[in-house]
Amino acid sequence: MKSFGKRIFEFTLGTGISRITGLGREILMAYLFGVSKFTDSFLVAFTIPNLLRDLFAESALSASFVPILTKKKLQERRIFAYRIFHLLLLTTGLIVVMGILLSPWIVKIIAYGFTKDPERLKLTVSLTRWMFPFLLFVSLSAWAMGIINSHHRFFIPSVASTGFNLGTIVITLLTYTYFYTHGPSPIHSMALGVLLGGALQFMIQIPTLMGLKYRYLPASFWHQDVKRAIKLWIPVTFGFAFTRINVAVDTFLITFLGPGSVSYIKYAYRIMHLPLGLFGIAVGAVSLPALSEVHNVKEELYKRLEKTVSYSLLLSIPSGLLLAGGSLTFVDLLFRYGKFSYSASINTAWALSLYSLGIPAFSMIKSLNSLYYALENTKTPTLFSGVGVMMNIVLNISLMQIMGFKAFPLATSISNTSVVLLSVWHLKKYYKIPPSLYIKDLPHIFISSLLSSIPVYFISLWQSGNIVIRVLKSFLSILIFLLIFLLILYIFSKHYRKYINLILQVHR
Repeated sequence: MKSFGKRIFEFTLGTGISRITGLGREILMAYLFGVSKFTDSFLVAFTIPNLLRDLFAESALSASFVPILTKKKLQERRIFAYRIFHLLLLTTGLIVVMGILLSPWIVKIIAYGFTKDPERLKLTVSLTRWMFPFLLFVSLSAWAMGIINSHHRFFIPSVASTGFNLGTIVITLLTYTYFYTHGPSPIHSMALGVLLGGALQFMIQIPTLMGLKYRYLPASFWHQDVKRAIKLWIPVTFGFAFTRINVAVDTFLITFLGPGSVSYIKYAYRIMHLPLGLFGIAVGAVSLPALSEVHNVKEELYKRLEKTVSYSLLLSIPSGLLLAGGSLTFVDLLFRYGKFSYSASINTAWALSLYSLGIPAFSMIKSLNSLYYALENTKTPTLFSGVGVMMNIVLNISLMQIMGFKAFPLATSISNTSVVLLSVWHLKKYYKIPPSLYIKDLPHIFISSLLSSIPVYFISLWQSGNIVIRVLKSFLSILIFLLIFLLILYIFSKHYRKYINLILQVHR
């Protein structure tokens, strides 16, 4: 069996390809539409099916599906998998139909601030209807990903969303001129790309499923195993419902701020998700089946937990501080073309730097939630998610009049950090797992990352519109940060020296 580090590398490689193409999609949108009513309407419309995405796809499905799947024999896995498939097809299909029919009312609730601009409201409703079926495709893609991951294969599921990104890019380029001249609007080219790209994301994984002998089985979805999965899924659903409600409330509040506020937040969020996908989500995804396999072997479970958290902190803390220090450098490189102005870069960089401070917390949440899910405890993460959401909303309402759009990424980072502290406290009190068992040498890794981010910040002050200079700045920022960080940590931290050596061995 592949080592834990190699599985993370496999997931990270696939996700890296996916995130890079995802940034290509964002760059294309920034180039064609800049920060405008088109991008605001598109991003709000895309948010609406994404509000349901975590409930029926990816994290929620994995939390209830994978722990049960990994404990079954091969033939039982296939039958159980198609029971879930049929349930998913029915539920998400009905929601898509209802979403398309109710789009005008949904948009008015989610983006009430748009009601002052009937044209923008109408555009958002139209785009929502076009993109709602994306929910069905991404849910089926998550179902396939859960199956393949349970067999400790991580590259294909992690790279599958490249199909979504490339599909969106290609369809947008092919149809932009048509929609520009014939309507309903040029941004509808991206909506069509989202729809077809979502279908492609699912289709990419079908050959791997066939190779694992998961050919279609007409199994009834009402079975005791499905009921067990639903019991695990319901608390997770509430947890992600809290998160999605938080996104909906954020979107609602942001629409009352100045033009471009939605876009600054969304562009920054996309960049922030590059290291999250590469490292935080990767560690969480790889650790779920690994922890589930040894859920009742305490000593081995603790060893794997320590490994999970060590990798999570080693990858997420430097990533967060690198992005925070070099936020303007990276935003300039990725987005400042065409209609995307320098002032838009500055505002997006502010949002990115504040989001980046919460990357380690978000990664830790993924890792600790994997432990809870492996133990078939989905209620505790749900409760903590609700607490975090309430804190986030209170902070947003309190700070938005003072800080404007900057309040939203700052509140997200603070609330995620609070959820981590709650989880650490709960594991110590109720599972007798002290933080010292799985959180090792935190001061060294934080100080190393902080010192490494200082030269990155000063490089960002060097401004130039030349694309060669922008590329050089980004390259220097990453190179200097890595050299300083790895040197300091390797010399002063025995614990992380071991993990750095393991990562280097994986890449050989």
